[in-house]
Amino acid sequence: MKVAFIVKPPLKEEYQREFLAFEREFKGEIKEEFTEKEGPNNAKNLAKKAVEESFERVVVVGGDGLLNETINGIAEATGGKIPQDFTLGIIPTGSGNNFAKALGIPKDIKKAFEIIKKERPEFCINCGPEAMIREAIKKESKYLSQEKIYSSIEFLTRCGIGLCGSCATSKGYRSCIDGTFLKNNQLGF
Repeated sequence: MKVAFIVKPPLKEEYQREFLAFEREFKGEIKEEFTEKEGPNNAKNLAKKAVEESFERVVVVGGDGLLNETINGIAEATGGKIPQDFTLGIIPTGSGNNFAKALGIPKDIKKAFEIIKKERPEFCINCGPEAMIREAIKKESKYLSQEKIYSSIEFLTRCGIGLCGSCATSKGYRSCIDGTFLKNNQLGF
């Protein structure tokens, strides 16, 4: 497996310590890239490069803004057709981390790395046409409980995946002014 870390400086000491431990234990290829606000090393370009170099996992080390830029780069590089074996990870080191909070990803860097080390994702997020979501849920249900699968029919949320932050609720659900972001067992499929 190939894992690319897209990191927004300045680095926290705890991140550096956990990254070195991960690097020692990991059996695949690791690349750590540091972002710049503009230019060739912005998060969007680094994410595109990671996809083009066949990295199966991209880990965002930063907050909601860096995550948004990274997702845009991944979507652009794949034409919106993200490979089935691709995984996006988050180590929340930003100031808000609303997306990570909504999904229950711990702010504690060591605990976030424990999630990254797992072979399978902790949860899945689906966004797209209904037929695609049905197929994704069939596959994801083989290794995740329904409470860990989040899905949104493409036309329901303003930003497409609930990343704009205006739809977060205290119970981890999404409720957008244009619709809802629901857990799998609430969709009624």
